[in-house]
Amino acid sequence: MLAEKTTKKRMSAWKRLAVLLCAGALCLTCCVYLKIPDSVSVHGDGAAGVSLSLPFVSVRANKAVGAAADLNGVSCTYTADACLFGVPVKDVSVNVYDENLRLCPGGMTFGVRLKTKGVLIIGISEVVTSKGRVSPANAAGLAVSDVILAIDKNECNSVSDVTETVANSGGKELTFTVERDGKQVDVTLTPALCEDDGVYRAGLWVRDGTAGIGTVTYVNAEDMTFGGLGHGICDADTGEVMPLSDGTVFDVTVSGIVKGAQGKPGELKGYFNSGKCGMLTSNTETGVYGVFAAMPGLCGEPVPIALESEIETGEAKVLCSLDEGEVKEYSVTVEKIGRVSDEKNMLVRVTDPALIEKTGGIVQGMSGSPLMQNGKLIGAVTHVMINDPLCGYGIYIENMLNNAQ
Repeated sequence: MLAEKTTKKRMSAWKRLAVLLCAGALCLTCCVYLKIPDSVSVHGDGAAGVSLSLPFVSVRANKAVGAAADLNGVSCTYTADACLFGVPVKDVSVNVYDENLRLCPGGMTFGVRLKTKGVLIIGISEVVTSKGRVSPANAAGLAVSDVILAIDKNECNSVSDVTETVANSGGKELTFTVERDGKQVDVTLTPALCEDDGVYRAGLWVRDGTAGIGTVTYVNAEDMTFGGLGHGICDADTGEVMPLSDGTVFDVTVSGIVKGAQGKPGELKGYFNSGKCGMLTSNTETGVYGVFAAMPGLCGEPVPIALESEIETGEAKVLCSLDEGEVKEYSVTVEKIGRVSDEKNMLVRVTDPALIEKTGGIVQGMSGSPLMQNGKLIGAVTHVMINDPLCGYGIYIENMLNNAQ
């Protein structure tokens, strides 16, 4: 009887140990899974040398998922297995960059005038009627950040398309086709007659475009394609990236600088020069992309790019054009490397006395200013820290290239 009890105790101890080991292995696998990026970039043939700098994790080629020859320098893309102790735990997308890729650093300011695809809802309001206040838009289920694509199957591409259709409705139901979270939704809206002016209204605030100033990050001399800003052009009210229908690029003359201060970001002030010099093709979280009609005169000579694995903390340079009409190089320090979001990958601090004297640090309009290190283009400035204008975020150049269309 005693021997039987002893045996049962030993078996129970082994079971507890097995459960603990399984739980520990599961926790380790989950931790490693979360640490492994969804995608990595490499130079050369890409079949070997992919490293994630994680203990006990290796990467092995799996299957090709498509070629993208000469697309923004990506020669091919494939998936690979990230393995923990030789056991696959996650698929990783590997972007293989042509070792011969060279891009011309920008640094010059440019202006964009963007027309949205559809009409963006930026606010919901009420309509004063003879029976009191009502909100047709709210009753229909419309929301801020929805994009109105059509009304009664007629395309809407401007504010007037929406306001005139509603005003001429006679109060009859209208079917709004909107884009919401990447999906199209139909809602029914009944306009209300405004007591003040006798016009039918929907209770909507809408926008169909915007304009602004930023900085060009790079130009590909082979086809005049470019990338700039390092972040998307967002609506001022909703904070959402504006859907692009078409956009025009202009040269800009910087006419003044508002210096940045703690709690108050500065900005470059300027005006668009007459005549367009290019067009936008996409507006994304990681920047705006387009094509120039001719090579900009202030562009630098072609240089290689540095992928994430090649970027180091320490000294670097930022290129920007202020009010002198030329691109100049200023000293900065890359203080931290690590992805906070798609467009926030590095922490950069301005150290150059001349730039600090002129701007107080990073100011609005400098977004997209190229960052150089060891003779390579590593990325661009994207955001300024409101409470410390000397410091801001930067984006990896590979993130911009991966999202360029």
